[in-house]
Amino acid sequence: MVHSSSSIAHPSSIPSQIFSSAEHLSNKLLSDRPSLIIGSVAVAILTILLLEQTIYRAKKAHLPGSTWTIPIIGKFFDSLNPTLEGYKRQWASGELSALSVFHIFIVMASTNEYTRKILNSPAYAEPCLVYSAKQVLCPENWYVLLSAHRPETWPNRSSPLGDDYRVFLNGKEHVDYRRTLNSLFTRKALAVYLEVQDSIARHHFALWLKTAKESNGSPQSIMHTTRYLNMHTSLRVFCGEHIPEDAITIISDNYWKITLALELVNFPLALPGTKIWGAIQSRKVALRHLEEAARRSKEYIANGGEVRCMIDQWVKDIQDAREKATMEGSAKMPREFTDHEMGLVILSFLFASQDAMSSGVIYAFQHLADHPEILAKVREEQKVARGADYAKPLTLEMVDNMPYLKAVIKESLRLKPPVTMVRSHFDLLVSLFFFRNRLTD
Repeated sequence: MVHSSSSIAHPSSIPSQIFSSAEHLSNKLLSDRPSLIIGSVAVAILTILLLEQTIYRAKKAHLPGSTWTIPIIGKFFDSLNPTLEGYKRQWASGELSALSVFHIFIVMASTNEYTRKILNSPAYAEPCLVYSAKQVLCPENWYVLLSAHRPETWPNRSSPLGDDYRVFLNGKEHVDYRRTLNSLFTRKALAVYLEVQDSIARHHFALWLKTAKESNGSPQSIMHTTRYLNMHTSLRVFCGEHIPEDAITIISDNYWKITLALELVNFPLALPGTKIWGAIQSRKVALRHLEEAARRSKEYIANGGEVRCMIDQWVKDIQDAREKATMEGSAKMPREFTDHEMGLVILSFLFASQDAMSSGVIYAFQHLADHPEILAKVREEQKVARGADYAKPLTLEMVDNMPYLKAVIKESLRLKPPVTMVRSHFDLLVSLFFFRNRLTD
């Protein structure tokens, strides 16, 4: 078949047609540019959101928890009004359960067995508690820096973040670090701390009785009252008189802001106005006072002062060890700690002792109030152990003769673990039954 020439485009006209079509398409795209941009952005956002859900589902796998996570923020809204009921619902969903907050994937363990496995697996988990803790309590506390006698293990023979000593270590480094602090917890040292604790507790108990009398016995809030007793005792045990009384109030008030920032679900960025930002400012204030206490302790011990608190014991141990090394002509001198390093350790001790200790004391008070027959036995033991002289200062020998009180404390801790993220295996009614019968047998 022969086609007429009019039905076939001339070869030379094809490029011009292509360019014409391309120009037409380009003009159309340019004229619809706003729609194109909006569509591209929408596709990009949708892709990111789908990717977020895919990653969450992949990490969650078979674990209980929400099937989908709220885009971007996850469970953030739960932090605006955290409740124990909310935590219980998460615990009840499984021994291990998953959730996400601002792309931070969190696995919550609700049993003692899994908690121990996690804490005993430093290769897979670090003692961070909550995501914000690193920012609040100084990031350097979470990086491994070995003691000065093992510089060969440091990358490039220098510490990763300067000369700051890391408090939260893992594995053998943790064991080595703990060994340097063992002397702070000998029986002799504990006797000094107990004397301080006894004196401060008596002072606060007197204030409590005075307040109760002035209020005609009306109910008073116990949480912040007990917490301040605990903070006052801790700072005096750790720092002695090297920290002024007004500084104790300042640190106590600022540490409360730190506590508020250490919620499981929280805004992760330290922006002005956020809880984490406020906690970081509070930590700086507290750390300045603790560093000053370390400096004063070094001067005090160097001038021949006797040990009156934990930081004094630490400085005295270093002084004695260096003197011994000098006398023996040893080339290996014990490590010196800077004021900042000591301040960081005390800051971490405060962190470890505040909420858990305060909660434990409050629960113990409540359990004794609920079981007056057990309280009567505790008082009878105190009468015998103290020789009926309640004004006599408490000693370790007296404490050794208080087995019933120790049993009460252990049972209270079993019933209500002060760290609420590690729950008891028994429900409340069963626990109260064991509590009553175990201590009355």
